[in-house]
Amino acid sequence: MRVETVSPLMLDRTIRVRTWGSGQSRFVLESRMRDHEHHMVVTLTVEKDSGVIEVAEAAFLRVPYGTLCQGAAEYMAAVAGLTIKSGFSKRVHRLVGGPEGCSHLAHLVVEAARGFLPTVGKELMAAVGDACKKRGLPAEEARRQGFEAVTELALKRIPNSCIAYSAKSGKDHLG
Repeated sequence: MRVETVSPLMLDRTIRVRTWGSGQSRFVLESRMRDHEHHMVVTLTVEKDSGVIEVAEAAFLRVPYGTLCQGAAEYMAAVAGLTIKSGFSKRVHRLVGGPEGCSHLAHLVVEAARGFLPTVGKELMAAVGDACKKRGLPAEEARRQGFEAVTELALKRIPNSCIAYSAKSGKDHLG
């Protein structure tokens, strides 16, 4: 929906999240923010089975306050070693945000981490699909079993993070 404006555009901010594999046991999760004053990149290397962040890096390619903003990168060391699970967002905002940190950096760490479950889920869906295909099961059954496996994982890692992964709905919505 387009909103008619009477004044010039004041902000056009884009946040982008990308993920990819890094060897057999790791994923790389990246989030970027760009607007007229910012271009920041957060990269997390995560152990896929445990969800533990092994490496956490930030690049400040363009920021409004130069070295002052760039100094917040030191807080990324506190992100390494964290596990992506329930409570992660609050913990990151405490460690990376606040008056001594950077709210944009904290937000980008959380956004990158939000790419973890869909990435694990995509790999899990493919593995379940392959197993079902080898057993001669129809594609609909493979999809159902794949979503069931992803939901089980989400209920363990990030319970109550949305209606699909809530204790209330459990797996009833899977049919």
